[in-house]
Amino acid sequence: AARRRGAAMVARAAMAASLSVALLLLSASFAPIGVSAQSRAEDALFNADAELSEPPKVTWLSPPKGHVKGGTVVTIYGSRFQRSTNLKVRFAIENEFDEVEATFVSESEIRCVSPERDSVHTAHVTASNDGVVYSGYPLVYTKGSGTFLKFIYDNSNPGCLDCMQGASGMNPDFVNEVWRVDNATGPYIGGTEITISSVALSNGGDGTTPGQRGHNQQQATLYGGVGSLQRYSNPVGGPGAPHPFSVDPTSDANGPPVTGTFYPHYFLKCQFECEIDHDVDVSTPEITQTSEWIPAKWIDYTRIMCLSPFMTPPKKAGLESLPATVCKIR
Repeated sequence: AARRRGAAMVARAAMAASLSVALLLLSASFAPIGVSAQSRAEDALFNADAELSEPPKVTWLSPPKGHVKGGTVVTIYGSRFQRSTNLKVRFAIENEFDEVEATFVSESEIRCVSPERDSVHTAHVTASNDGVVYSGYPLVYTKGSGTFLKFIYDNSNPGCLDCMQGASGMNPDFVNEVWRVDNATGPYIGGTEITISSVALSNGGDGTTPGQRGHNQQQATLYGGVGSLQRYSNPVGGPGAPHPFSVDPTSDANGPPVTGTFYPHYFLKCQFECEIDHDVDVSTPEITQTSEWIPAKWIDYTRIMCLSPFMTPPKKAGLESLPATVCKIR
């Protein structure tokens, strides 16, 4: 019995030894694989960080001009954009810096929303993949470098370019736009698509009222900067912004610096005001019905589209048809 127990103990000892050896061999076989996987992961992380830290190159943006209230969806074109949670665009002047988040579309296209600004100016625009290293240094203008773009901020009310600046602005004669509509009739129930177009200029005189239909076309002398005089003969739909390869925003090579005054942003809206003969009786006063401000669709700087709202129609017993009502659009 003693010998059998001894044999069993030896057998168990041998089994334990073989098991521990097997485990050691197993762990030894996995050791180099674990180190290699960790190394590959670190290399991949390093490469990803290196790609994000490489700044993009920017070549063009659209639309190139917006209102100081911000809210313009700006598309920036270029190369080396990376899909990143830190993808950003910087709008800069000497005393005002804003960095906004950007949306990745492709390696050659991103989008952002212009921030609200305090004043009228031309902003220096750069982009970054990691939110740290940007395509260019703030306010450094190098022709043809692909490091910066320009975005124009304006505060003009629709219909009168730069009239908010008064007689000291670009448009001291308060030359206004003449507007037309393509769809002049629609039902009281609303839903009519109406395109409003700025087609010419008229000297409104007070800087508050857009030129009315039938006025003679006018020209204005625009004071766009030191030594810069330009003829304002008609509003244009675009581009209206300085070319990124030309530093001087008033130079002739930049294309037309003047656009219409419909700016693409969240606050672009229409309002309808109708004088309704509610009882179809000329002896009683008409009732003024004013709609809410209705979001407008931006087409370009000279064209927007609005949907007509519901208006309460006139009511009178025995009417075979409803009389027409003339409405104003703001």
